[in-house]
Amino acid sequence: MKALEAFVRHLAENNYHPRSDAHSNAVCLAIVDDLLAHCPAFAERAQAGEIVAKLNHTVKVHYQDWNIDLAVGPPPGSPIPPSNGSITFETPATIELALEAKAIMTEHGKARRNRLRDPQAFHGYAHSYNEKTIAVGTVAVNVSRVFWSPTRSEKEPRPAVRSPPSARPEARHGNSRTPDG
Repeated sequence: MKALEAFVRHLAENNYHPRSDAHSNAVCLAIVDDLLAHCPAFAERAQAGEIVAKLNHTVKVHYQDWNIDLAVGPPPGSPIPPSNGSITFETPATIELALEAKAIMTEHGKARRNRLRDPQAFHGYAHSYNEKTIAVGTVAVNVSRVFWSPTRSEKEPRPAVRSPPSARPEARHGNSRTPDG
């Protein structure tokens, strides 16, 4: 599977910005490529136009907008075989596979709680939409000690340096469930 390598290549070529969806789109496209390469049933349905994919798809669930990083399902109407590539990117009629791609790359302390709640909410929306929808979540976590964040103020040091794991409160108290202290 090459999704990880594709994501690392994307970050090396494009950097990371927490207010951009480019990184989650890159993860989603890499996962689609892996599914096409390693799941024959998925590849056959895609090639026949029986399923389509859409990045950043929004649907209403109980009167609320639900944004899905990657939605896969049958096309509206007749099959739409891909004209070039292995899957057609079009709005699905219904969602069979929903993928949420999150990241904790820079400010771990600020992102930790939201990133823990996001998959729970995503799962709830997916199964409120349709209990048969496959809800998938990915979280990319930057574990490097030194990082650069484009959203840090000019007063904050660049690059930022995280304390080593042994100096973090959860490491001292045996709580390793949180990614940062």
